[in-house]
Amino acid sequence: MAMTKKISILVLMSMLCACDSEKEIRQYSSKTETISQRAFFGAGFSWNPPANWQYRTAQNPMQLAIFLAPEESDTYTENPNTVATVSLSFLKGETGSLNDNIKRWQRQIDINNPINPSENIRTIKTSLGEIQFIKIQNNNTDESILAAVYQQLDGALFVKMRGPIQTINQQTNNFVSFIEDVQHQKGDKI
Repeated sequence: MAMTKKISILVLMSMLCACDSEKEIRQYSSKTETISQRAFFGAGFSWNPPANWQYRTAQNPMQLAIFLAPEESDTYTENPNTVATVSLSFLKGETGSLNDNIKRWQRQIDINNPINPSENIRTIKTSLGEIQFIKIQNNNTDESILAAVYQQLDGALFVKMRGPIQTINQQTNNFVSFIEDVQHQKGDKI
């Protein structure tokens, strides 16, 4: 019992000694990297993000890359109220129909009564083929998603931007240009 008491006192004393006595509030931020003139590669694709998008490490193995896209007037990319997240993912095999994916994206932004997705699909023609593109918006939650899907024989490349409606509206042209710029690593554009 005495030994347990001594160990407890030692642990408590070491914790107290390790604490910082300064009372100021400290802020820490995670490392971001501003990307310009830099190509990224993954799953046989390469891409060049717009200069104001900031790279983040992918959060799961399906993601090739993550970028933060700020509202035009905001350079602070840590603000969830003004920043959209762009993700690139390549899924091998069967990825479901485009309408199934659209319904899933609608649920992600709390659209409980999904509209007919095929009414909002646009096709972007590129040198290698067509990319399906859609914009989904929920005015009640101020959230929007831009999504593009490039189907190929062994799977599909998904490029998705999710964030506040105003940011998505401002970043739409950048998103479309980004999609048009994605290439196979051998140099062929998608």
